[in-house]
Amino acid sequence: MSQVRSITTRSGILFFGKIIDAFFMFVFNLLAAKFIGAEGYGTYVYVSTLIMFLAIGIKLGMDHGLTAMLPSMRDDRREKELVSFSVYCLLAISLVLGILFIFGADFIADTVMNNPNLKQALVLFVPLMFPISFVQMSEGIFRSVGGIKHFFIGKNIIMPISLVGFFLFRVIWLKDVSVESLIFSNYFAWTINVFYLVGVLLKRRILVGLSRSNAAFFKKLMVISIPLIFVGLIEFLMGRIDAYVIGYKLTEVDVGVYSIVDKLAYIGNFMFITGGSMMAPVLARYYADGNYEELRSTYFAVNRWILIINTAVFGGLMLLGHQVLALFGPDFMVGDGVLYALSFAQLINAFFGPLTFLNAMVGLEKIEWRIGMGMLILNTVLDIVVSEPFGIHGVAVVSIFIYLIGNIIRMWWFNKRFGISLVSLSGFKIILLGVMAYLPVAFALKNNPFSGFMVTFILFGAAFSLLYLGLVWIWGLNRLDRQNLKKMIFRKNQ
Repeated sequence: MSQVRSITTRSGILFFGKIIDAFFMFVFNLLAAKFIGAEGYGTYVYVSTLIMFLAIGIKLGMDHGLTAMLPSMRDDRREKELVSFSVYCLLAISLVLGILFIFGADFIADTVMNNPNLKQALVLFVPLMFPISFVQMSEGIFRSVGGIKHFFIGKNIIMPISLVGFFLFRVIWLKDVSVESLIFSNYFAWTINVFYLVGVLLKRRILVGLSRSNAAFFKKLMVISIPLIFVGLIEFLMGRIDAYVIGYKLTEVDVGVYSIVDKLAYIGNFMFITGGSMMAPVLARYYADGNYEELRSTYFAVNRWILIINTAVFGGLMLLGHQVLALFGPDFMVGDGVLYALSFAQLINAFFGPLTFLNAMVGLEKIEWRIGMGMLILNTVLDIVVSEPFGIHGVAVVSIFIYLIGNIIRMWWFNKRFGISLVSLSGFKIILLGVMAYLPVAFALKNNPFSGFMVTFILFGAAFSLLYLGLVWIWGLNRLDRQNLKKMIFRKNQ
């Protein structure tokens, strides 16, 4: 099996695993928007953004630090104590910071969030810092000590199903359609996830007491981890800074509309993330061997699949995005233009490919950190400038600009260091095939004789998908791509 086929196969497995999580989270967000409304949902997103930011910060980068230290450990007891130290440290920080935030809720709501009415929601959300942070850190733990399937089961199956189930119980049985229902549903889902993951750690006897003899290793973990705090924070802020600025400068209704639209536009990014993460170690090996030609060809081959999927999602959202937004309620119908802009931003990202993963694997991690920080600052400043005069549509256009400029700079740096261009004309061909499939279906949709959403969605969605995939099969794939795809399908049918 070739490296490309191996990467795409494993990425596909992760992709479909993510689909489970995405489906239930889509249902949760749909139900939340329908029952709570744009303002209530926006309040939930705005406050949760601050809590999620704190949850990433209080990890102190220990999830990355554990990943760096544990694989080289030869002492089983010391390995367990490092994991235990990180969990106990996280719990202590959560308690201290949680108490400070509860007592300072008035100041934080008024100053940091620019809305004193958010105090109650903030106080209710604060205790979730530890569950959220622990679950996030457990990915690094299980990747290092083995058993990553437990993290997958907890985070991608147990939690989203619990979230949807408990919210439906609150709404249907208790008739509670308030923001508190969303928050209490999160309590239920995150708590069950924590109990499951802690249970696994206890069963495997990984959580143990600490001994002073390993104090030097605890200190080494902190030395390695703390500089890595910014890796997670920058990644998180790039995805959430828009919602925070909108909440600070505009209204909770605007936050609610923008957040729903952003989640819809982000659908096609699953393959981008999974393909990039699976490709990263392969690229690192080619880089170590100095085999830049294989590195380049592998990057192009995998990114072609990423772009194919993202183009399909972009075309589908352009075609049926208005109908999908109607499902969330009339308040969200104003988000058409935002959806098209954010979908286009994701398409730009897919066209360039996972350059962040690539640069991190070829010795450009410091450059990547600086680019990320620079783009974050620029994004924040531009959001602040355009949010009031142009609203959420202006913020969406900023996202297009940030993705375009950021990827051009990343590509320029890679070309400067290695003399290798990552511009591929085949990417334009894939997008052109998407346009060719979109135009006739969009024309037919204008004369749609059906009024029902499901009939329209299924009929025109299927027409676009079949036409697009047919065009891609004929003109978008090379002979090797077709052979690999046939082998994958044939093998799964055995």
